[in-house]
Amino acid sequence: MYEAIVKNTVEILCQLPVPFPESRLLAGIVKEYRAPQQEMFMNDNYHYAMGTAYLKLGILGVSEKAEESSKTVETEKQRELLSSIAIVYREISNYLSRYAEAVHKQAESDKQRHTGDMLKALSTRPPQHFDEALQLVYIMWKLRTLYKKHADLGRLDVHLRELFEKDMTSGYMSEQDVLDYLLCFWELLNENDSGDTLLNVMVGGRNIDGSDAGSRLSVLMLKAVQLCRQTEPHINVRVHPELDPAIYQAMIGFCETVREDPWSGWRSAAAHTFHFPASVFAISVPCASLPEKSFRCFHKSNSSTIPVSEYHCIQAGEDWLAYELHSPFYSFSAAASGTGFRR
Repeated sequence: MYEAIVKNTVEILCQLPVPFPESRLLAGIVKEYRAPQQEMFMNDNYHYAMGTAYLKLGILGVSEKAEESSKTVETEKQRELLSSIAIVYREISNYLSRYAEAVHKQAESDKQRHTGDMLKALSTRPPQHFDEALQLVYIMWKLRTLYKKHADLGRLDVHLRELFEKDMTSGYMSEQDVLDYLLCFWELLNENDSGDTLLNVMVGGRNIDGSDAGSRLSVLMLKAVQLCRQTEPHINVRVHPELDPAIYQAMIGFCETVREDPWSGWRSAAAHTFHFPASVFAISVPCASLPEKSFRCFHKSNSSTIPVSEYHCIQAGEDWLAYELHSPFYSFSAAASGTGFRR
């Protein structure tokens, strides 16, 4: 069943280029490659983010886990699927190793050699630092989108938080270092596509136990979008009563940048959304100290206007509100159903 898919996938991975990062901190392809899509990607819904097993286990770890599991499953279809995953991830490891070798051959600076070192390490083990994890996220996101420019990125601040905090504690990276890597990551995304895409990054919100999922990394991601001044990624913030006030302030700084200078590098097709649970809305806005000016709240039964700022609040469900930036030069519809915080 999966034979043709695996064959085509491996062939494409073997042929993929290894563009030199030049002045960039991260390596990766930005062009689109064509092949029989139906024989490489079966029914991939690009609205959903990838799983995070590759961050926890590493590329070879996923391959080994799939191979091991294939020996204990009950059906031939399950065995074939897991064996196919093992083959593809081994080939991804080979691609990373080939990429690392190419970068090392051309490297002239410590920064370029470090990029090559990251690629080599990621070919054999899980990421151990924030920069390695971000490099691997981009490589895997790009492999998924070789034939389609759009795909969701998910909750990066949650998935990368552990390594971020580890590097902050150890001194391996500074906040400025992290910001520089995030800016490089955003710029790579914009070179792939820009505008009406599925490049959604969700920050903030809650963990599964109800605790605050926001962190200093959430703030830096908002800051990076503000500094990048391009449409990608579409940043989404999930708000709740215990959210760190620093995230509110980062939201405000981001929105004020666009409101004051909407033409500076921003393109009108982008969507950046802040999600408020309806039950929290009344206390969230005052906590954020938002300027009171032309804010609208659209309900199913009517359209009432609440002055808060040059942003829109659109009720997109029974129990949550999407808080959206709006200006004459920067206007867009509500976020897709299901991306907001739900009680």
